[in-house]
Amino acid sequence: MKTKQILNLGLLLSAATLFSPAGFAADVMTFPGTICDASDPSQAAKITRSVAGVQNSSSTGAVTVNCPLVRDNHSNVTGTDVVHVAVYRSASATSSLQCTLSSRTSDGGAVAAHTLFFSGTGSSTLHLDVNSSSLGGYYVVSCSLPQFSAVRSIYLDEPL
Repeated sequence: MKTKQILNLGLLLSAATLFSPAGFAADVMTFPGTICDASDPSQAAKITRSVAGVQNSSSTGAVTVNCPLVRDNHSNVTGTDVVHVAVYRSASATSSLQCTLSSRTSDGGAVAAHTLFFSGTGSSTLHLDVNSSSLGGYYVVSCSLPQFSAVRSIYLDEPL
């Protein structure tokens, strides 16, 4: 009788593990905001890097930064599960902070994109997702940072 109970308990635990969200495989990585570079090299002097990410240190106008994301699974064609972009928008900003997640082919062609805006003040997380990617392609997050605003980090969750 005791052996049967142990066997049933073992089967129950195995089933719980198999069907729990943690049982599904995913490729999760977090990148610091310092991976981002000014999209226009002439704007690079307006970018400041620190342990808190990359910031537009200019008091005049927005700066666009590009943040390339490393993919481990180049055979995935279903896009991302989610990408969280931790941002900060200064109270002195005169425009919205905007970020776009782009899925690209290996030669840079557009596959899919998702854009969100943040007009509040302080820290926020933008939840971006694309439902298509290409074999051997890549992802990039591009953000338009108004004055004294920043990208803190980027969290990528891609199916395996």
